[in-house]
Amino acid sequence: MCLPVLIALERDKMAFSDFDDMLHRETQLENETKLKKSYRKTVLVVDDDSNILASLQLVLQEHFNSVLCNSGDEGIKVFNESIYAVILDIKMAEKDGFETYMELKKENPFIPIIFYSAYQDLINPYKLINEYRPFAYISKGTGHEKLLHTVFSAVEYYDAIQSKKILLEELQVLNESLEQKVIERTKQLDKALKKQKELHDLKSSFLSMISHEVRTPLTSIVFSTELLELNYDRLTQDKRKRCFRNIRDSIADLNSLVEGILFIDHSERNPPMELVEINLYSYLENVIEQFRNLSNDRIKVSYHIKADKSYLLDRKLLRNIYYNLISNAIKYSPDNKEILIEIKEVANELEFKIQDFGIGVPAEEIDSLFSLFYRAKNIGRIQGIGLGLNIVKRSVDALGGSIQVKSENGKGSIFTVWIPLDQKIELNSIEPS
Repeated sequence: MCLPVLIALERDKMAFSDFDDMLHRETQLENETKLKKSYRKTVLVVDDDSNILASLQLVLQEHFNSVLCNSGDEGIKVFNESIYAVILDIKMAEKDGFETYMELKKENPFIPIIFYSAYQDLINPYKLINEYRPFAYISKGTGHEKLLHTVFSAVEYYDAIQSKKILLEELQVLNESLEQKVIERTKQLDKALKKQKELHDLKSSFLSMISHEVRTPLTSIVFSTELLELNYDRLTQDKRKRCFRNIRDSIADLNSLVEGILFIDHSERNPPMELVEINLYSYLENVIEQFRNLSNDRIKVSYHIKADKSYLLDRKLLRNIYYNLISNAIKYSPDNKEILIEIKEVANELEFKIQDFGIGVPAEEIDSLFSLFYRAKNIGRIQGIGLGLNIVKRSVDALGGSIQVKSENGKGSIFTVWIPLDQKIELNSIEPS
């Protein structure tokens, strides 16, 4: 062979040798990088040969922590979540590697298990892989570098699973959090829609009731006015008085309706109280006298007042309580029935009790009585829009008091109000007449 050809062949041989060295260095560098990355992970080694255990510990100790067990039962006992891979002998005196493998997989299906055995001639690797699916099978006597590389691959595999598992757990937590937020937001929207519907229904009901309550006194005023205008000279004095009284009463009803609506609107802003000196006996006597005139004495009102002092109270709030409770007692009582009113001071509280013997309230509706626009189902054709008791409750609350209702359907009701008397002015006692 000529010299130029020999020189070319030698040059090519050197080039291939350099290329092999480069690949070897890259592979070695890659393995070193991987080994550093897996540094100090824990590997469980199970073998009934103490010499094999000692040998494997020496191989692993530079890169891994190792837990050594000389039986399958002991390996299962010490197995925990800190272990990233298992090196498992197959042929052991008590529990063999296959049984140990199955129990470890029950504990953690993802743990990589490397079968490490000297009985390769007795084992069909294809059958082994198909039946047990170990991470790898290594024969005893295999070089340390291959063993370390396999252990590293197992640790890296399990580390990736753990990272993915953590990510999935975080995603699960995030998903559950999002689901919870969606549920809460849906509840909020449902609540808002329900509230909106309630407000719409309330508005419609309010407008319907107000239009009816306004129309009734207006019709009475128009009728009485026309009667006086067209027939004034022909009407007797009593009929004229009756027409004027109808007009006055209708105007009073309208004024009461407007005042009630304005009070509810005003009370939403929590206005300050306007405390004035009030003598309860004189005040209540005037209120009762007004109702006697309005009811044309169809209802007998009896009252007993033991609070014979003057007190600092809000006149408007007090009137709201007395006026509406007495008005309701008269309105919902048949003719010739009696209304009993009692006022007394008990333990630095003003107790106001009013009892009627009218239609009463069904037991299941008592809790709803003070709701705005609520009217009991047994009222029949008695007029009203359900403002009165709501105004009473707002007024009692504004005075820092409380109210209680006892009622029986068809037999009447007892309303009791307690108002604290922290600010009180005692004047000369007033003897009831």
